Amino acid sequence: MSEKAERIPRARNAAQVCRGFVQCREARVTLGALVTVWILALLQGAGHGWVPLIVLAGFLLWYLIEIPIHRWILHAPLPRNEFGRRLMQRLHYTHHERPTDPRYLFLPEWLALPSIVIILGAAWLAGVAAEGLWFLAGFWTSLTVYEWMHYAVHSRWRPAWAPVRTAFENHMRHHFRNENYWFGVSNSLMDRLWGTAPEMEEVEQSPFVRDLPRENVSTDK
Repeated sequence: MSEKAERIPRARNAAQVCRGFVQCREARVTLGALVTVWILALLQGAGHGWVPLIVLAGFLLWYLIEIPIHRWILHAPLPRNEFGRRLMQRLHYTHHERPTDPRYLFLPEWLALPSIVIILGAAWLAGVAAEGLWFLAGFWTSLTVYEWMHYAVHSRWRPAWAPVRTAFENHMRHHFRNENYWFGVSNSLMDRLWGTAPEMEEVEQSPFVRDLPRENVSTDK
């Protein structure tokens, strides 16, 4: 690529992570959508006592689909047509080439924002539009947490809390050890359930971890 790489600033603590996060346009879009959804849900009102469980279900949905999305969509084989190649570069491949470039760090809005329409549309068709709004509030909260944690790990911040530190270390292994493992960003539990969290010593250093297109081209041959 000919464009000049950018780099997110190194963060020493959570406050610096937050300041850097909100300076990114994609993060502000995500936060704006989060606030809007929660305001609409609160204006809608609870209606019944199941609302906390509905919010929790929406929150957990992202954790269930995070690894499948990362593993099979963002790491899908590189298409042969030019449009498909550019699409995959923007979705994820360039992020591996430039892991600290904020322009390729976040999910594109055209991929994330349609989830609002999909969830609310499905809820409306099922006749549970109000519940769908609360479900969406939970889902978008976990998506925002994911985006924040993804920014945080690439800001080179190392948190003291062990579960978060482990998740961050695993993501670094995905970027710098082997791209075929450690797909989780927001937690390490789902990687263990999917069998993609081996001991680092058991995994060979991948020559393609920063160059996914080369890996896919060589696989096609």
